[in-house]
Amino acid sequence: MNTIEVTNATSSRVPLSFSQCTADGCVQIIKEENFLFLPANIIISIAFVGEKTIKELNNRYRRKNRVTDILSFCYEKKDDTIAGELLLCWPVIRRYAHADKKNEKDELRKNIVHGLLHVFGFEHSKMMFSLQDVIIERLSKRSIS
Repeated sequence: MNTIEVTNATSSRVPLSFSQCTADGCVQIIKEENFLFLPANIIISIAFVGEKTIKELNNRYRRKNRVTDILSFCYEKKDDTIAGELLLCWPVIRRYAHADKKNEKDELRKNIVHGLLHVFGFEHSKMMFSLQDVIIERLSKRSIS
C-alpha cells in the first residue's frame, strides 16, 4: 500500500495536488515497469518548507550552509516497507526553473522523482540519472497538471 502525504508548511501557494500525483505516478511507474523492487508498503511525506528552514536543515544534515531545492531522507527500509521524506523549497525550485528557462512544474517533477530515487536507495550515478529521465518522460506523458 502506498501512502504519500503532501503538506505545505509555508504561507505560499504551492502545487500540492501536482506533487501528490507526481509522487504517486513515480511509484506506480517504478512498480509497473519493474525498474527496481519496491516493497508493498511505501510511506512518503512530502513537505514544502521555506528558505530559512531548508537552509538550516541543509546545514545540519549536509554541512552546507545554503538553501537548496530538495532534501530527501530515508527513515526505514525493510523487506516490506520503505518510509521517507522529501522537503521541497518552492521558491528555490522556481528560481532554478527560471534560470534554466524551464517550466516550474517540470522542475518540481524532476525534484520529486530525484528525491524519491534517493529515498529508494540510489546515490548519484549514471544509472540513477538514466532511470530518473525515463520516469520523468513517462510521467510527462500522463495528464498531470
